[in-house]
Amino acid sequence: STVSLKENFEYYQWKPLYAECSASPFSKQTENSEKRDGEETERKNDKGPPSRLPHKEDLCILLALHMENSPNCQEPICKYVGNKQKETNILKFFKTGMVICEANKPKRIITMDCSTKYLHAVPKALLRFPNALKGCEVYLSRMPCISCAKLLIQGQYQRYNTCN
Repeated sequence: STVSLKENFEYYQWKPLYAECSASPFSKQTENSEKRDGEETERKNDKGPPSRLPHKEDLCILLALHMENSPNCQEPICKYVGNKQKETNILKFFKTGMVICEANKPKRIITMDCSTKYLHAVPKALLRFPNALKGCEVYLSRMPCISCAKLLIQGQYQRYNTCN
């Protein structure tokens, strides 16, 4: 029965990029090189599609790092008044990506977010989903600041992981 299934369906196999290039008989290109704009560039041997991540936790950390590098993510600023003078000092915080997923085995992702100019990633997620995040797992691309760590403790998350 498997033979009949294979005959009825057309299978597409992944082919290396250099197999699709056409070379002229007069060029001195090798099998792993390609000529582009007058320059000859070497291609690395492709070994097929990328391998899957072994654990869902690795995927969540990778997504948190991706959210940190997204164009929507900005470094938050924080102003405080130092001593009794009217000078305001600006604290430097780094931009942070965040992924929140369920704690049970399939680990369905609930939200992915990043920090903005006036709001960190943790309070932003708490404002968006105030009651739905209890017992969830949080994945952050950086260690949280003190106020975000306090919010994580008060939010009753099951656990949180950082990428450090």
